[in-house]
Amino acid sequence: MYKIMNLLSLSMGARLRARRKSMGLSLKDVAERAGVSVGYLSQIERDISSPSVKDLMEISRSLGTSASSFFEAATQDAVDSFVVRQAQRKITFFENGLTKQKLSPSAHDGMTMSMVVIEPGGGSGEVLYTHDGMEAGLVINGQLTLVMEDEVSVLNEGDSFQFSSQRPHRFYNSFADVTRVIWVNVGAKNKADKGVF
Repeated sequence: MYKIMNLLSLSMGARLRARRKSMGLSLKDVAERAGVSVGYLSQIERDISSPSVKDLMEISRSLGTSASSFFEAATQDAVDSFVVRQAQRKITFFENGLTKQKLSPSAHDGMTMSMVVIEPGGGSGEVLYTHDGMEAGLVINGQLTLVMEDEVSVLNEGDSFQFSSQRPHRFYNSFADVTRVIWVNVGAKNKADKGVF
């Protein structure tokens, strides 16, 4: 149903693709920004073609990162155990139009902070669900429809929420633009990587 990956375990092309998707950008968006063709970028993402240094720098710049971030070693200094570097985010792709980037380190049990990207028409599904813990969030782009039992709320950019996860809930994006939410789960130990929001 969903796939979990760490950017550091991927090939360079797959890292580029994961980064692009996590930002909600199409191949065309990035290709235009970087000054390369869509076909060429697609081949790079599928590891069919290798980009020149110049092209990689332009593509990386289009993705808001440095070219070196796609080559960094998988090791992280102990001193950074409380930090998640942008290129080290674990990304989960869901079939229902959701992408989730884990923003908090795995070492911090009990609280998980994520960037949830919801494509137009995407969401948690038609069925209300519950789980242990609390959750809160801030809509940073787009609009989010949050359903709490029989109550429906539309949140706009800058709006926030907080509720007990034991209250039946679901969410979706019925709008034309991609929605991005900083989403925090507290007390749902070990569930954040299993698809729980």
